[in-house]
Amino acid sequence: MSQAIEVVIFKAKPGVSDAHLRTKAAAIAAILRGMTGFVDRKLGVSEDGQYLDIVTWKDKDAKRNYVRIGSSLAGY
Repeated sequence: MSQAIEVVIFKAKPGVSDAHLRTKAAAIAAILRGMTGFVDRKLGVSEDGQYLDIVTWKDKDAKRNYVRIGSSLAGY
């Protein structure tokens, strides 16, 4: 089976600093590392302030499992 790759491009909400966003992203990454099928996560930011978040999963089933429970991470 092929890996599943999730790519999200976004800007931080007004008033949210880069440091705060990266702290929250690190907390989520720690949770992701404990999930079955998680492979890798990369987070970067462009000069214009757009973030690129790339998450790689072992397969589509692992990604679906994250989507199913991921809503509980909404507070991060």
